[in-house]
Amino acid sequence: RGKADVGAVKNVIDTLHSGKSVLVFIQGTRKKGVPIESTAAKNGAALMQKKAECDIVPVSVTNEKMKVRLFSKVYVNIGRPISHSDLEGMENDQITKKIFQEIVSLSKEEK
Repeated sequence: RGKADVGAVKNVIDTLHSGKSVLVFIQGTRKKGVPIESTAAKNGAALMQKKAECDIVPVSVTNEKMKVRLFSKVYVNIGRPISHSDLEGMENDQITKKIFQEIVSLSKEEK
């Protein structure tokens, strides 16, 4: 924890190349009980997207009171895919910012 796992990143890229999907938290880990807009995004998802040359589907996972409890109601908002061609030529931090903005926007949609 706290540092990049090169083997895990390579495994994700291989999985994406095989046509499968993966879920990556833009903050590098789950952040329980904290609004997403107050967290920091990391460039891992952007790095993997560029290496795999794949599309990104932004997803927001929230609940009403920001408390994680067994059997609590969870809201999942799925955004429109961001195509690889729309991200081509962008730096990792630009891709991360774009994805993060989409997720924050989704988290504020009506539940």
